[in-house]
Amino acid sequence: MIRFAVIGTSFITEWFLNAAKECKELQFAAVCSRDGQKGKELAQRHNSEARVYTKLEELAQASDIDAVYIASPNSLHCEQAILMMNGKKHVLCEKPFASNAEETERMLEVARKNKVILLEGMRSAFDPGFQKIKENLGELGTIRNVTFQFCQYSSRYDELKAGKRANVFSWDYSGGVLMDLGIYCIHPMVELFGEPKKVLANTVMVEGVDGAGSIIAEYEEMQVNLSYSKISAGGSFGQIQGESGYMTISDIAAPNEVIIHYNDGTEEILEYRPAGMNLIYEIKQWAELIQKHSMPEESQMITRQVMKVVDQVKKQVGIQFPADKEGM
Repeated sequence: MIRFAVIGTSFITEWFLNAAKECKELQFAAVCSRDGQKGKELAQRHNSEARVYTKLEELAQASDIDAVYIASPNSLHCEQAILMMNGKKHVLCEKPFASNAEETERMLEVARKNKVILLEGMRSAFDPGFQKIKENLGELGTIRNVTFQFCQYSSRYDELKAGKRANVFSWDYSGGVLMDLGIYCIHPMVELFGEPKKVLANTVMVEGVDGAGSIIAEYEEMQVNLSYSKISAGGSFGQIQGESGYMTISDIAAPNEVIIHYNDGTEEILEYRPAGMNLIYEIKQWAELIQKHSMPEESQMITRQVMKVVDQVKKQVGIQFPADKEGM
């Protein structure tokens, strides 16, 4: 049995704990939160026997905790992951993995040094719908054009306009739409097609933070168009166009319907059973890697490439986090 702790008490932690109940290899054993009361309330909802920590150092040194899920603000991922891994804890780090590529390399090096599993919590990458996409790309012939979009109006945007800035809209916490929703478009692009030759990025700034953005990524024989927004609604979807047909993806973050449309007018629905909570797939993968002590080298390579693209976009559009200044 893998005894795990969570850092953070946000809605994503709630989702994670609900999904983790379906993984028999894991046992929720502790929560760490600066607000002890919030930590107690979370523990009561999911396991009344789970311990509550208010200091990260104590959690890192806890001998009966094997692994930690990190769901804190983006800017804290690197420091917290390194602390936990130096305490010999396996880590599942919520997306985005880090603030930049330099932090990513530091985290991966600490994982190697301590021989622990470090995995990025990019839920869409482990979804069986995404695996169907990968398996069936060849049906489309030579790929020529790709579009991924994630545009979702944020209730926090109303708060921002009213003068209240949430972490997700703060560069101090490595927030903004690129890191929140844009990453859902960049990650599948890199996993499916590799690192692009060149990217051309644009962004819409609102109240001193990126609220919407677009990326044109250049490959040898094709072009990828990415669009993402927290200040307008437009849905989440994908389309991959090839010379033999095109593929439609219902939701780029949770691809629960994937259809191939062939040039002769026929269609093929790629059959699989989507889960109610697709976080379960990354959780099961994490548990399996820990049990087998198998390093996720391919996933880590993709994470590294994704963060390099993120850094290129940030540089082009003028996004700079405190972590970027520290690395100069």
